[in-house]
Amino acid sequence: MMTHPLLPKLRQLKLGGMAYTLEVRAAQATQQQLTPVEFLALLLDDELERRGQQRLARRLAQSGCDEHKTLARFDFAAAPGVNRSFVQDLATCAFIPATRMCSSVARAVWARAIWPTPWRSRRSNAT
Repeated sequence: MMTHPLLPKLRQLKLGGMAYTLEVRAAQATQQQLTPVEFLALLLDDELERRGQQRLARRLAQSGCDEHKTLARFDFAAAPGVNRSFVQDLATCAFIPATRMCSSVARAVWARAIWPTPWRSRRSNAT
């Protein structure tokens, strides 16, 4: 384990993802001759990935859902009142026409690309 002087500072700033991968990324930056900006970008990506994984784990724990239980493992024989084909259609979103789904996704992507985040949030609060 590396005892870099940045580690306590990264932990103090709650940048554990950066602290965890600093040694590996520093070696990679030296080997690939990365610019300081590219090196920092890699560290930031690591931190964002770690936070995303923690957020997902926290939400799964709060939901009470067992992540190992999937629709493929559902016992439809134990629940004879459940319509298997209906549940499968819901899971695949087959009930949504493809053209409608594409236009909805396109509108959402366009809105995120065009509207700055603070303006979007103010607009959604106003409605």
